[in-house]
Amino acid sequence: MRYGIAMGAVAVTMRATGASADNILEVIGISERAVDKIYKRALRRGFDPDSYPLDISEAMVVDAHRSGRHGREAKLAWHLKHRGWTLKDWKNVTWTNETSAILIHRR
Repeated sequence: MRYGIAMGAVAVTMRATGASADNILEVIGISERAVDKIYKRALRRGFDPDSYPLDISEAMVVDAHRSGRHGREAKLAWHLKHRGWTLKDWKNVTWTNETSAILIHRR
């Protein structure tokens, strides 16, 4: 599950100040595993838990873009763009997910 920037910042702050996993779950509703993932991401991106005051930037807690996952709107736009295509139009499409393509057949 993905959490917003504010929830990520709270999770990192609570973890850095020594809050228990049960306390974090009770206060903001994020599991220990998810908090660990968010916290490790923040550390990789430059968060220093030993510096005070704590400096947590948006870049440290924001989720990375997931390439290859298209949203519902993008799929709908694609379908609407191609809904008027005829069989002849579709025959001109090269499908790249096929297992093999024989360009020249020799025996």
